[in-house]
Amino acid sequence: MSRFSMQRDESRSVLNELRGSGISQHDFLSLYKAREVHPKAVVMEVTKSYALKKEFWLYRDKKGAFLNKKYFSDMQSVSVAKLTPGTSFILGKVHKDLDCETLIRFLIDSDIICTYVHIESTMTVTLISDSRAEIRGKHIYFTNMENEDPFAFVVEQDHTHTLHCFGL
Repeated sequence: MSRFSMQRDESRSVLNELRGSGISQHDFLSLYKAREVHPKAVVMEVTKSYALKKEFWLYRDKKGAFLNKKYFSDMQSVSVAKLTPGTSFILGKVHKDLDCETLIRFLIDSDIICTYVHIESTMTVTLISDSRAEIRGKHIYFTNMENEDPFAFVVEQDHTHTLHCFGL
C-alpha cells in the first residue's frame, strides 16, 4: 500500500479553463463525452500531464471538454457532496491498462470525481491494490459562513475495466 496527498481548488479546474477559453459552462460537467480527437481539439491545460504515447486524455473544442475515446468511454462525473456512506456510482470504462495512481490523479484533476464544491479540497489517497484506491479528505465551501466537510470514498476498477465509486 502506498499513499499520496492531493489538493484541488477552483483555480485549476476544467470548469475554470472552459470559461477562460470562452466556452459557456454554468456548472461542473455532469457527463464527459468520449469522442475522437480531431485537429481542432485543444489539450486541456489542467490535465496536460496525462498522456500515453503523446496522446492526451482530455481535450476541449467549441462543444466543450471531451475524453479521448481511445482511452475512455463516456464518464459520469460525481461530486463528493453526493458520495455519502452507502452510495455507489458507475463512472464509465477505461479502454487501456492504466496505472492506478495515475488514473486516480486524472479522475480527480479532471473533476470527473469532483472533490470540491466552491473553494478547495485536500485529501490523502491510499492505493489498496492495482485496481482499488481509498480517498479521504475534506472540502471547504461557503454558504453564509465557511464550512468544512469530510469525505471518504473508494474508486475501484473491476475485471471489465468499469470504474465504480463507493461512498464510505
